[in-house]
Amino acid sequence: DSKDSSAESSSDSPDAFTTHHALRQAQLSKELIELNKVLSLKEAFVRKMCENDSQLEPMQSEQQKNVLALQSS
Repeated sequence: DSKDSSAESSSDSPDAFTTHHALRQAQLSKELIELNKVLSLKEAFVRKMCENDSQLEPMQSEQQKNVLALQSS
């Protein structure tokens, strides 16, 4: 019952609504900051993987040439 009465009073009171709204905005802002951090880490990880991929490409093509040379001989 206390939850019901507090919910009624918060919906009736503009100050309570403003406070609740501000707290909700702060929580969403905090979550957004965390999501941006995670996204940034994932972007850095993908960038690193792409760099490694481009470094491996010449070795892979050389390896492929060697395999083809061995198969044809």
